[in-house]
Amino acid sequence: GNYFTAKNTKDGFDKGVAYFKQALAIDSNYALALYGLAFNYMAAEDWFVPPREAAPLAKAAARRALAIDSMLASAHVSLGMVAHWYDWDWAAAEREFTRAIAMRPTDPRPHEFYAWFLATVGRHDQSVAEAKRALQLDPVSVEASNYVGAMLTLAHRYGEAIVQLRTTIDLDPTYFYAYDWLGRALEQTGRMPEAITAYQKA
Repeated sequence: GNYFTAKNTKDGFDKGVAYFKQALAIDSNYALALYGLAFNYMAAEDWFVPPREAAPLAKAAARRALAIDSMLASAHVSLGMVAHWYDWDWAAAEREFTRAIAMRPTDPRPHEFYAWFLATVGRHDQSVAEAKRALQLDPVSVEASNYVGAMLTLAHRYGEAIVQLRTTIDLDPTYFYAYDWLGRALEQTGRMPEAITAYQKA
């Protein structure tokens, strides 16, 4: 489920949900599968599922996971995503992300999504630092590498972003999200033909 969800494609999200539901059919109290389902819903909400459908499902799954395992830091990440992307409750979002980091500081994902939150509220130096921390924790993670490039782009550090995003693409040439961010960074530097090429690959 996690493998397919991480592809960030409609097919990947659909397969991810199917696998998480298979796991829950075997063990309805499997907290990690509930977290996986919650994360999948919020990641798909960004692209393929209406927010009004995805966010309540994600919140319910994450809360159920925490009811089963109160120490599951990942579930706080999902609640932070709902607060950030759907509720626009900045205080709740930061509280959930920092709680997840405190509970499991060596997990890259809380750092990634806290980085995105920090960029949203204009704290760009902190945002880049959090994204880089995630990448330090998992240097071959395509997701973490892409987050560094994305946060550098949002911080208007386009030259650094372009270098990082090309590194991300070297890690996985099929990862469309990196091409999308590369296109944005190239566009901001006026390199329009290169930006168009990147967008066409996204």
